[in-house]
Amino acid sequence: MNALWMSVLQHLALLLLQLVVISLLVLAHRLQPAVARWLVQHTTAKERALLRELAREAYWLAEQSLPGATGQEKLSVALQYLAGIGKRLGLAVTPDEVRAAIEVAVAEAKALAAPMQAGKSSGTGTGA
Repeated sequence: MNALWMSVLQHLALLLLQLVVISLLVLAHRLQPAVARWLVQHTTAKERALLRELAREAYWLAEQSLPGATGQEKLSVALQYLAGIGKRLGLAVTPDEVRAAIEVAVAEAKALAAPMQAGKSSGTGTGA
């Protein structure tokens, strides 16, 4: 009789283990699309942040290395730099996205420089 109960308990334990494994597989299958979507969204956000930082870097590189050049020449250097480093880092961005990121970096730099220029030209010194 004891052997019979041990056999029944062993079969019940195996059945319970199979149910747990099947439940976990079903749960993983149902969660897979949500996890994939989350990964894509967060990877994209990180790539965008990295692209913004690299665009600022490309802008400053062009500004410092080509002080007398035209805006188009500086843009060309910045585009080449950002496209090269983006490819090396494996960023999946289009040329339009690269250009837009650089244009935003230029606009941000000009916005930061505008208050400084206004302060210099307005003669805020007391000079009395």
